[in-house]
Amino acid sequence: MCVCCSEAPPELFTPPPFVHTESVPPPPFVHTEFVQVLMSIYGLIFVESPYFNEPGYEASMGTPEGDKKNANYNSLQRAFSVKLAMKASLESPPVAFEDVVKLHFWLRKEDIAERIEGWAAEMPDGGATGESRATKSEMLKNIAAFKKLIKQP
Repeated sequence: MCVCCSEAPPELFTPPPFVHTESVPPPPFVHTEFVQVLMSIYGLIFVESPYFNEPGYEASMGTPEGDKKNANYNSLQRAFSVKLAMKASLESPPVAFEDVVKLHFWLRKEDIAERIEGWAAEMPDGGATGESRATKSEMLKNIAAFKKLIKQP
């Protein structure tokens, strides 16, 4: 760019090869959606405090209010993981994956039971609040139902 007259050379306006033009098609949406799913999994599942990865909440990290909201968020997500991802998967496994789902939970039953019991112990007595409410007693009922479902391989 020319400092004296603020004119940009024409090569700055040449689109890179990945930008959609008549000759270069855009990348397939399947790839883009898959990357978005992987980023969501990473940002909300594989981290200790997913609450702070939500837009606008990172500023409250390390504050008493942020820690309280993070604990509530985790409790809510964990309660629904037990209810919807574990218990419901065993009650109505996806077609053609029944044996795989049942075998997975049966082989990992001790580890999973230990983890979800720890989640219940960490949950506040009043439960977790949010768009939906999850109570500790409901969490314990779902854990008991889950344990019943994984007794048989």
